[in-house]
Amino acid sequence: GNIIGWSQLEDGINHQIVISVTESAVTPILYLMLHEDQETVGEFGFPRTDPQVRYKGRLPNPFGMRTDAGNIIITQDQVLSDTNSVTIPMIVADQDTWVVIRGGTLSEPGEISGIRWLPAGYHRNVGIEIDPEITNDSMHAILHLDGGLSQEFEYPDGPDIPLQRNRSMIQAPFALIQERDNT
Repeated sequence: GNIIGWSQLEDGINHQIVISVTESAVTPILYLMLHEDQETVGEFGFPRTDPQVRYKGRLPNPFGMRTDAGNIIITQDQVLSDTNSVTIPMIVADQDTWVVIRGGTLSEPGEISGIRWLPAGYHRNVGIEIDPEITNDSMHAILHLDGGLSQEFEYPDGPDIPLQRNRSMIQAPFALIQERDNT
């Protein structure tokens, strides 16, 4: 396919690389390839210079990356904070979304303990205040559509229903654990 962007890497491990791309050329799947920086350092000269990196004489398979990731929520087990809040490490939402925290069992969400509205986008370390009276060892973070009045939670009798993928709620369980005594 066409090359729509590139970024120079440093020797060693690189983190959180930002690559500017030609927006009109973005497709649902983009492929990443590593190239050598042979001639003018910092200038991308492929195909004339800067060939693709080879491993044991062979070109590795390109790494495919979806640009239409959809909705994702990632949780981790944690101690309930002094401010009665939990932290969700990562949320990706392709539309304005509610994050709903519910108590329950490992397999079944229970009563709503806390909610927070988020705009569409990528969010890290999202704090959500919860009702400490509605907590269990097993908690669930569930994404809900903000389908009615913007930033007004309308559930269960409104349009702010749980988001689904393959007919299953987009949710992630986590445990509230006791703080360790370090003495």
